[in-house]
Amino acid sequence: MKLVRIVLLMDAMRLALVATVLALSGCQLYFNGPDGDEGGGSGWQPPWPPDSGPWPDTGGGDRMIRCENDKLYQVDWDMFHQAPHGAGIQIGSCPNGCQSASVLCEGSSCPSGQELCTAEPSTGKQSLLDGSYCTGTVALESPASTTCGYSVPGSTCTCANGSYDCTPRTDIAGVQATMVGKWRGTVLPPTFSQPYQVSLWIYPDGTYWGECTGGAGGGSSCLAFYYGGDGPHPWRKISVLSASATEGAWADIGQFQDFNTGAISALVATSTKLTFTYNASWHNCGQPFYFDLTRE
Repeated sequence: MKLVRIVLLMDAMRLALVATVLALSGCQLYFNGPDGDEGGGSGWQPPWPPDSGPWPDTGGGDRMIRCENDKLYQVDWDMFHQAPHGAGIQIGSCPNGCQSASVLCEGSSCPSGQELCTAEPSTGKQSLLDGSYCTGTVALESPASTTCGYSVPGSTCTCANGSYDCTPRTDIAGVQATMVGKWRGTVLPPTFSQPYQVSLWIYPDGTYWGECTGGAGGGSSCLAFYYGGDGPHPWRKISVLSASATEGAWADIGQFQDFNTGAISALVATSTKLTFTYNASWHNCGQPFYFDLTRE
């Protein structure tokens, strides 16, 4: 009898171990939808992006100052469920227009928001060598690299007075300036979703305010860039890396935390039209979204 009890006890322990392993294996890096898909098919969207790590740190604040149509509004803030355009309490204005999209409040203390009126315009992403220590006088090429790993023309850097002075090889400042404005149009996603409509405001400092305005399942599951959430944030910024007359421009696009940066390519901006291809770099750049937008 003792032998039988020992065998039964060992079998029970094995079953408990298997159950524990199965439970742990359910904690996946990818957050699947209700039908078991990864955000496709049913229109379900993950509450935060696959492989993005933990929820972003809000910096201790639950409110935000946003700049909209030259006015400053204070709103309650949540990274993934922001209030749409027109929400909030007006607390000020920008006489010379909005230069940046938003600033977070720290705890119960909110800034005046005037920094959104005076932010410096973006001239594109500068070389990391710019201003760094050097010796000699030899010029050095500093190519740029997209978050999809593609090398593009960057800057030429010369050593002067012990530090590099870098000059962009292409007109990234011009592309950055042309993108500024309010855009509206259609997104053609990969086959796991349906086309949807978006509004995209791009501010002079490169920050942006994206909102899905319809399609792709509708409701709260529809997001301008499919991942992360709609609305502005200081991390949500587009920085042009390089430009080509035949291939368009390349840019970084910040989306969640400072290490979640998507890739934009084939970007063409005119006085009336903005088109580009967006890739979520954390998905190995294999799911292109095509944006076809018209200036409002």
